[in-house]
Amino acid sequence: PILTSNEPVGFVLRLHGNRGYSASAGGQWNAVTAPPDSMTRGDEQFVAMVYDGTVVRLFVDGTEFGEATLEKTPVFKTHLIVGW
Repeated sequence: PILTSNEPVGFVLRLHGNRGYSASAGGQWNAVTAPPDSMTRGDEQFVAMVYDGTVVRLFVDGTEFGEATLEKTPVFKTHLIVGW
């Protein structure tokens, strides 16, 4: 994971090797995904997951790749983990 919390209904922002990115939150795995063509090999990219209290959105280099309404509210009781 790029960013995660240790809670089962927390959140995760992932890079799937050469298969794209995904954002998971509130216990919904891969709630929003960005396809492999959203990745540019060898270039730095800005990847963001935004949660507004209801909807999670995934952005790559400023382009929104999708959104999902969460069934559960994410729990943020533990430290953030950056990298793995």
